Amino acid sequence: MEKDTQNIASAEQKSARSSYTNMDEWISRFRLAFSNGQLPHILPEMEKVGYTKERLDDYLAQTNALQAAAQQQKKEYGEQYAETEKFDTLRIKIAKLFRKHRALLKLFFKGNTQVYTLLRLNDEPTAAYSTWLQLVTNFYTQLKNDPELLAEASKVSVTEAAVDSALEQLETLRALKKSQRKELSEAQTATEVRDRAFDELYPHYRDFIEYAKIVLEDDQALEAIGVVVKR
Repeated sequence: MEKDTQNIASAEQKSARSSYTNMDEWISRFRLAFSNGQLPHILPEMEKVGYTKERLDDYLAQTNALQAAAQQQKKEYGEQYAETEKFDTLRIKIAKLFRKHRALLKLFFKGNTQVYTLLRLNDEPTAAYSTWLQLVTNFYTQLKNDPELLAEASKVSVTEAAVDSALEQLETLRALKKSQRKELSEAQTATEVRDRAFDELYPHYRDFIEYAKIVLEDDQALEAIGVVVKR
């Protein structure tokens, strides 16, 4: 029975987090309730059911901690989005260059099975990053490692400078991918920290409001702690 109760409470908290009310709005509700719950005409009534000033101050401290966690989560996701944008922009740039160079060499070396095999000119690029990266890296690395082949490729503008530039950009792309994964991991961790803080505080807020609905007879007092009163 206790486990079932815990599961229900956990599901309720998760539902609250995923509702149309965003985290900033929840934080505002918590702060309003626990702050105004200490007003002179409200606190004495709430003390009768165990809500002392010290207890409400503790909930306010938890609210501040939740706000800090929420701000950190936004910051981490902002950094992750920025890294993703840089990665996507560079990958598109490399892919465009690769398609051009590959098309030139497919035409230039038409009928040369050895070069086609070496540069994998018959392999179709895929959307999957790792497979695509292998294909592009092989193309430019093989050209770089074969001076005679590169000299021939230069006749159609696939020059040593172009190959070197492509390899440098690929190295940057790998670094951006690594950074992107790191930022994503940090963002996910920040989300978990924020959600734990919310899940710890939400039941206290929910119970406080439920008690207030019972012990506070004044509609204005209820409205002061954020309860919508139907008139």
